[in-house]
Amino acid sequence: MCVFIINIYVNCYCLLLTIGFTRKKFMLWYGMMVQHMLPYHIETGKVDDQYFEELWLETKRMWKIMDDHAKDFMRKKAVKLGTNFRSRLAT
Repeated sequence: MCVFIINIYVNCYCLLLTIGFTRKKFMLWYGMMVQHMLPYHIETGKVDDQYFEELWLETKRMWKIMDDHAKDFMRKKAVKLGTNFRSRLAT
């Protein structure tokens, strides 16, 4: 799977890990979108699937991802990022 940004791309291999020189930009953007789109007053693991679906569709649109191979992996990543964000808010 490739994520295209104009002439820049990120490869996602068998382990569904993003690699390449745009990996950092992608993960920073994704973390910011998790904070922006997921409600922080609800535990991240209990958030309705609709929020994760909207997050995934926005990610596919923004980064021009053509398939859903990484969808489950990125959902798990969103739960982790959302939980970390909530814990920073509470301290």
